[in-house]
Amino acid sequence: NNREHYIGLKPLFANDAVDMQSKPQFEVIYLDKHTLSKETLSYALIEEETRWHWRSTTDSWEYYKTYHDGGIIQKGKLNTLSDKGLSLSLDTLDWGSYRLEIYDNNKTKTSYRFSSGYEQSSSKSSPDRLPLSIDKQSFKVGDSLTTHIKSKFTGPIMVMVAHHNIVETQTVQALAGEEIEVTFEVKDSWGSSAYILATAFRSQSKKLGANRAIGVVPFMIHHPEKALNLSLIHPKKSASNTAITVKIQSDKEALAKTMFTLSLVDEGILNLTKYQTPDPLEYFLGQQKLGIEIRDIYADLIQARGTHGKFNVGAEIWMKPYRAKLCPISVKS
Repeated sequence: NNREHYIGLKPLFANDAVDMQSKPQFEVIYLDKHTLSKETLSYALIEEETRWHWRSTTDSWEYYKTYHDGGIIQKGKLNTLSDKGLSLSLDTLDWGSYRLEIYDNNKTKTSYRFSSGYEQSSSKSSPDRLPLSIDKQSFKVGDSLTTHIKSKFTGPIMVMVAHHNIVETQTVQALAGEEIEVTFEVKDSWGSSAYILATAFRSQSKKLGANRAIGVVPFMIHHPEKALNLSLIHPKKSASNTAITVKIQSDKEALAKTMFTLSLVDEGILNLTKYQTPDPLEYFLGQQKLGIEIRDIYADLIQARGTHGKFNVGAEIWMKPYRAKLCPISVKS
């Protein structure tokens, strides 16, 4: 590689997304001949719009997506350091998709695409997916959870909160291409994690066929009162064949009867086998698998090819071949 200049850009957040209430933060470095160097760089934050395109192949349909720039939201300059990374903090953003570009005067440029608000993975998105996001990834009981939806068509949207069953439902009316917000109050009965599910419907018209789109996004609910921080008090050394006493202390009083598991282990063996100590908080209070399935019969009711999708409801379709064989009869009352 003959390149002499590089720009390193590392997001200081996970999952390629930030909370809408927080500022996106990054770490930036500049390499001149593989050495950290001082340099004046320019940056621009660009809002993006995602568009889906269908195309027909020999025996099937496939889709692909493209990104279109909606405008520069923020821009400025920064001076990198020669001994460590430079912190770059942007302003808080509205819900949406963005791309950060950083470049120098030597035509060296790097970019990073992320979103504000949390949505289902873009790698799984398709034209039948409803653009759906929430303002944060984790909440506390009593918080307001705001769902942002941008429907592809006009019609009703059913928004649900679910885990192993559906716990709350709201129905709203949407206009194609316009953003709407649906708010829920986080409740203790939702458990430690749940999902927002949304289904948008479009009725059949003369120009457009019936359709539906589905979106899903997970979120966590923190219960700090259910977690105990423990400490152990025990002798640092003990002789063989002697009993030792271990005291267990907690930072707060347990809310109910509590069971402890105390194990004596060989740390050397655990290190050799790379054993990971189980995390009970993650197991009991972490993100749980969605316990319900989403099913509909649209695939059976909507024609997949040819003209716009139409509902094939009733016996009209399969009765046509038999009409010619049916004879009218007289009925006496």
